[in-house]
Amino acid sequence: MKISDIGERELVRRIKSLCNNGRGEDIIEGIGDDCAAYTPTPGFLQVVTIDALVEKSHFHFDYFPPKLLGRKAISVNLSDIAAMGAIPKYALVSLQLPKDFSLADIESLYEGMMEAASFYKLSIVGGNLTSSALFSIHISMIGEVAKDRLVSRGGGRVGDAIYVTGTIGDASAGHEIVSSKKTSAEYPFLRGVYLNPSAKGIEGKLLADNYIASAMIDLSDGLASDLRQITEASGVGALIKEGLLPPSEELRKYASETGKNILDYQLYGGEDYQLLFTVPAAKEGELKKMIKGGLIEATKIGKIVKGEGVSLLGKDGKLVPLPNSGFSHF
Repeated sequence: MKISDIGERELVRRIKSLCNNGRGEDIIEGIGDDCAAYTPTPGFLQVVTIDALVEKSHFHFDYFPPKLLGRKAISVNLSDIAAMGAIPKYALVSLQLPKDFSLADIESLYEGMMEAASFYKLSIVGGNLTSSALFSIHISMIGEVAKDRLVSRGGGRVGDAIYVTGTIGDASAGHEIVSSKKTSAEYPFLRGVYLNPSAKGIEGKLLADNYIASAMIDLSDGLASDLRQITEASGVGALIKEGLLPPSEELRKYASETGKNILDYQLYGGEDYQLLFTVPAAKEGELKKMIKGGLIEATKIGKIVKGEGVSLLGKDGKLVPLPNSGFSHF
C-alpha cells in the first residue's frame, strides 16, 4: 500500500499511534495539534538542534533499510545533544515524501526512530508531512542541561589534553563498503557503524556532570574539520599525534586489504558520531580513573597549544599542518 492510498490525515493518525511515547506528565499537547506543548524543567537550559538526511545526498535506499534510516535520523541529532552535555527530551519529525512511498516503509522508518528514541527516553511530539519528488527526513530535537554544566566548543585552553571516545574512521569506510555493494558478510562492524550509529549520550552527560570536558563536539564531519571547530571557537591551536589515533581492528584490516591510507579515514572521514573533547590538566586524573573503571572508552590523542589551526605529528617525527578538510555539503 502507498501513502497516496490513505491520504495525509490517515497517515498522521497512524504515525501518532506509532509514536506511543509522545505523551507524558510534562507534555501538554503532542502529535495532532498545531504545536507541541510541554513544561520545561525549572533550573535547566534548553538546547535545540536540527539535522536532515536527504535521499541521494546522504544515502540511497538501495543499501539503507528504512528502519535503520529511522534509527540513524534520531541518533545524529542525539549526538549533537550529547556534545553539549545535555539529555534529549523532545523531537519533531518532518518528512518529505514521494506520493508512491510505501506505507510499510513509513511504519518501518518510525519503528527504527522509536527504538532509538525509547532508549534515551526521548518523546516524538510532532512534525510535518510534505509531498516531494525525493525522500528526506528533518528532525528538530530539544534537550536540557543544568545551567552550570553546559559544554560548548569554545572552552578549550592551552595545555588541555585532547581526547576522543571510541575509534575513528569507521563510518567513512563503512559508507564506502555499503555504497560499493559488497556483500553484507564483509566488514560487518564498519557497515554497522555507518548504517546504525550510536550517539554517545551517556558519555556526554558523564563528562559534563563531572566538569571534565572544557570543550566538546561530536565527530560528524571528520576529526581534522571538527577539531578545527573547537580551536577556532576557543581561539587556540591543536597538536595531535598519528600514533595515538585509535582505529578499530576492522578498519586496520580494510585499509590493509584495499591498500588505502588509514589516516584518510581517521582524519577526514565523517559520521563516526564519537565525542571529541578537551580536558584541563586538573581533571585528567579523574578521567583516567573513569577510563580504567570502564565508565567511558576514550583515548588521548593530543593537546591544545598556542596559535591557531590543527597540526599532526607523524610517526616519522614530521609536523604537518592539516587542511580544513572533511565532509562538506557544498
